[in-house]
Order: sequence, then structure tokens, then C-alpha cells
Amino acid sequence: MGIDYWNRTKQYITAVTEWTNAMTEPLPEHIAGLLMQAASDQMTADGIAAWFENSIKAYKPFHKHQINQPFLR
Repeated sequence: MGIDYWNRTKQYITAVTEWTNAMTEPLPEHIAGLLMQAASDQMTADGIAAWFENSIKAYKPFHKHQINQPFLR
């Protein structure tokens, strides 16, 4: 029973924990760049705001970023 719960929630729990931990450290350069982009681009700003509604949306830009990759919407 407990292992079934873990298997169902592991992805979410891992993403939330890693993103929360990342927010306590200096921002990665590509995230700082996205924040600067968001200052003049409403779609980017909306995408970043959505991170606070769903941590899984934040996980990919923080942890799976490729150099020169556009913002993930």
C-alpha cells in the first residue's frame, strides 16, 4: 500500500522538493535570464507565474535546461 502511494506521487514530490531547494540557492544563469526576459515579455512572465501553481512546471526549466533552449511554456 505505501509503495503504491510512493509510485503514484514520486514524480511530484521529487519535483517539488528539488525546485524548493533550488529556490534557496543563487539562481542559475538561465533562470535569471528568463526573469529578465519576463520583464518585457508577458508570455514568459505568465509561464514563470505558472511555476508557483504547479512545481512540476518549474522543475524542467531549473533542472533540465539545455544551453540556448527557449523558454518552456
